[in-house]
Amino acid sequence: MSDFRKYRVYQRAYALQLDIQTVANAFPTHEKYALTSQLVRAIRTVPATIAEGSGRLTEPDRRNFCITARASLNEVLNHLDLARDLGYISVEIHDKLEQEVMAVRAMLNGLIRKMTDSIDAKKCNEMQQKQESVAVTAEVVPA
Repeated sequence: MSDFRKYRVYQRAYALQLDIQTVANAFPTHEKYALTSQLVRAIRTVPATIAEGSGRLTEPDRRNFCITARASLNEVLNHLDLARDLGYISVEIHDKLEQEVMAVRAMLNGLIRKMTDSIDAKKCNEMQQKQESVAVTAEVVPA
């Protein structure tokens, strides 16, 4: 990954972050250091983790950052459920945000799957090359 801002998953996660920040700003004042803070921190980690992972040198590292971003989305869903159940957001707003969380998660899942396939293919090629190297060595060594 190079410029993280060109990736659709980052763009969508960033837009979701802005939407959730706007909603969280309307939470009751007594939640400022509780639910509001937790929700905002959780959603901010999603695009930030995607951005950070894009700067990693290896595919396994980049994949791990995507997995971490996906896990943060679960935390976001928990906080959104609580906000709905406490009456801080309507069911309609909750459902809209949940749909967007699920869309970002699906995009991350696709990216993680693609990276996993790439990592697996690389490992398979390395194993095949090692086996071929061993076979060639066995042919050269006299019995």
